[in-house]
Amino acid sequence: MLRFEVIHNIPSPYRLHMFRVMARDLTARGVTMRVHFMAQSHSDRPKGWATVDGDLGFASVFHQDRGFRLGGRALHWNPSVLTALRAERPDWLLVGGPWDSVTAGLVTMVSPRRRGIAWFESNTQTPGRLGFPLGNFKRMLLRRYQVFAVPGQDGVAYTKLLFGGGELTGTMAVLPNIIDETVFKAPLPAAILAGRQFFRAIGVPAENRVAFWPARLVEAKGIQPMLRVLAAVAPKGWSVVLLGEGPLREQIVATIAELGLGDIVRVVPYLDYAAMPGLYHASSLFLLASMHDPNPLSIVEAMHSGLPLLVSRRIGNFAEALQEGANGWAFDPTDAEAAILQAKKAFAAEPERLSQMGGRSRILARKSWDSEATVARFLDLALGPKLE
Repeated sequence: MLRFEVIHNIPSPYRLHMFRVMARDLTARGVTMRVHFMAQSHSDRPKGWATVDGDLGFASVFHQDRGFRLGGRALHWNPSVLTALRAERPDWLLVGGPWDSVTAGLVTMVSPRRRGIAWFESNTQTPGRLGFPLGNFKRMLLRRYQVFAVPGQDGVAYTKLLFGGGELTGTMAVLPNIIDETVFKAPLPAAILAGRQFFRAIGVPAENRVAFWPARLVEAKGIQPMLRVLAAVAPKGWSVVLLGEGPLREQIVATIAELGLGDIVRVVPYLDYAAMPGLYHASSLFLLASMHDPNPLSIVEAMHSGLPLLVSRRIGNFAEALQEGANGWAFDPTDAEAAILQAKKAFAAEPERLSQMGGRSRILARKSWDSEATVARFLDLALGPKLE
């Protein structure tokens, strides 16, 4: 039996879904799949974000992590991953973030496989260092793979940028970040009612429309610059719900008070992931103001939920997500004046137009993030010629 092994950092709702879809597809192709997780969670992730008890729907192993944290990042080190791969050479080896952990770097260099697939989410908006030494290190690792798995158009562009326009050493295979769209397209009426009740409970007036803004409270999410935009726009008949936690919470709350946004912006901590579909469907607009953001899943959730978008151009999946004027509005978070103009358009839009734009979001979501079709297209490329 042919084997497809995956090396990944931690489980999450969307990754668990992707791996289930991938395992079903591979089984139909006569290939077995197993996922090696480096840890069960990270301290900066919401509690209850992913459930790892019981049957995950695919074969998996959780390895002991002997790594450390550097600059807030977990650098996983799992010696047992290398032992497991050495015991049975995989036919295909998919490695998430080849340069993001000690484990992935060593697996890249020494673990046997017949066909290697490097899976990474870097993008051109925040490409990092492309020259010596880090860029050289990344190129050295990637040259050990036959396939590059990237989440979309910007990932392809980043890979070409990294190689300086030179000849790529591997096949490009797009693997977008997907979610379980069935949960977000049509949540139970009780879930939508619960979302509306939650908004009422945190002080959103019943007559107000909601701009939903799920984001970690960190500098990269561009929260404070966007708050100044909201202060300039002062949207009437709207409430903005900022859902998230993080080290900037106190500063953000202080900025809201300073700008006089207390009646407009509510900051609330993470909720159980199961509540998210109801919150999207109880909202009228999706907001994301990131300064840099590799490939946010929240925008995919919002689009499957039928929401129009008011989003930063600096997100990695922007090219697939936004058609200006058709399903939303885009802005550069460093250009306050332009951001204000776009926000004014979004908050002035009539409900009927917002609904029409949300319908367009659904169409675009099906095109780029349909789970079954996305995984099938990826595997067609990633598996390559038949292995004997």
